[in-house]
Amino acid sequence: MGLRPVTIAGEEYVVATRWQRVGGAVIDSLILLAVSAALATLSGFDVLGSIRDTFSGETTLLENPPGWFAVGSFIIGAGYEIYFIGTRGQTPGKMVVGTRVVPTRHAGIPGFSVAGVRWVVPAAAGYLSGVGGGLLFWLTAAVYLPILFQEYGQGVHDMIAKTYVIKN
Repeated sequence: MGLRPVTIAGEEYVVATRWQRVGGAVIDSLILLAVSAALATLSGFDVLGSIRDTFSGETTLLENPPGWFAVGSFIIGAGYEIYFIGTRGQTPGKMVVGTRVVPTRHAGIPGFSVAGVRWVVPAAAGYLSGVGGGLLFWLTAAVYLPILFQEYGQGVHDMIAKTYVIKN
């Protein structure tokens, strides 16, 4: 099913493809992984040793990460997404693939409140999935699966925050 163009405040926009969304998310994930690994290394956590142990079968990668690492990664991820979407309408990953997030009522910058809502929905689903020991994986999947079937390519987080992801 092809995506339909959206009309926002009387102007027509092309909705980002699902692959553009995936590409932007992968780039953002790699950036956040690099930042988290750098901060962990600077803090004395042996990231490379942990990776080496994982591949040698001695342990699971970050099986028991320090609490500060988990909290720090969470804060960095939240700040990254909310800051860039709230102030620019696009994260660095979205910039690379040529997409941006816009509110459904105007094609401007979403602002922090919209960016916060858009971030918290998948974050909460991911947290609850982790608490359920992976049994609630489908809760996280349910946030993103509508992107595949919804005519404007919106996930649950887009629908709740009232946003579209469009091509630049």
